Amino acid sequence: MADTDYMVINGDVVPSADARVHVGSPAVKYGIGVFEGIRGYWNDAEQQMYVFRLRDHLARLKQSMKILRLEDSYDLDSLENWVLAMIRANDYRTTVQMRVMVLLDDPSTGRPATGPVTAYVMANPCPPHPFMETGLSACTSSWSRPDDTALPVRVKCNANYVNGRLAELEARAGGYERAILLNGRGKVAEGPGATFFIIRNGQAITPSVTSDILESITRETLMQLLTEQLDVASVERDMDRTEIYAAEEAFLCGTFAEVSPIVSLDGLDIGDGTVGPITRKLQTAYADVVHGTVPDHVDWRTPVYV
Repeated sequence: MADTDYMVINGDVVPSADARVHVGSPAVKYGIGVFEGIRGYWNDAEQQMYVFRLRDHLARLKQSMKILRLEDSYDLDSLENWVLAMIRANDYRTTVQMRVMVLLDDPSTGRPATGPVTAYVMANPCPPHPFMETGLSACTSSWSRPDDTALPVRVKCNANYVNGRLAELEARAGGYERAILLNGRGKVAEGPGATFFIIRNGQAITPSVTSDILESITRETLMQLLTEQLDVASVERDMDRTEIYAAEEAFLCGTFAEVSPIVSLDGLDIGDGTVGPITRKLQTAYADVVHGTVPDHVDWRTPVYV
């Protein structure tokens, strides 16, 4: 059974089986496209789906399109309505992971690839991650995070994610569950598809946005929640690999990763090798906000069913 029955293509609701990209398109041949990962959280008590920071994600999508020099023929209101239409068409009543993609998919377009784009909106049900309770093992990848002079790593360009895939497959081959990538200067960057924090001496430390990382909406959200809910200061700066070994706690974060604890790196326990108290409290604070079980930050949540 398909995870999703319907998708939205340029505003039209279509059966998922009819959502196709030509094999000769620049999106397939060269990875020319951008995307956003967005979550919708089901609140069973209210029988409501809340899409988290929808407008912020779509604004970043348009920024990605600009940096990749893609034709921008979409306004934010239309994109937002297409996301909501896709959820309603599938009548989702569970938490879902969505993807809004803008692809250069005209097979007649040559190099350098310019031309009209197509927007796709899709989703898949997303059950809770089992590792949230136990945490994950990680290794320092031999692959480096590309720097901003090679690829626009601060945006969600499709081609960027080959780097993270290589790092994660390498980690799994070595018996680890996740990877941590360093940048070209040897400083900590992020994990595949997720930004990174450590807790050290009571502070939350995360690589700066000039450390060749994604300008993560989840990262910015957690920095705000750490201050508001946990009274923990956040520091953005360069981070050395050995600082992770010396940390009390560590976690990856992102729309899909949420708050994913890292309990060891390169076979060395982080802290006592279990999920730390600040990470655990942050998981709860984040879950409460995104599910709408607390009144805080109602502006971050877009209700789907009215």
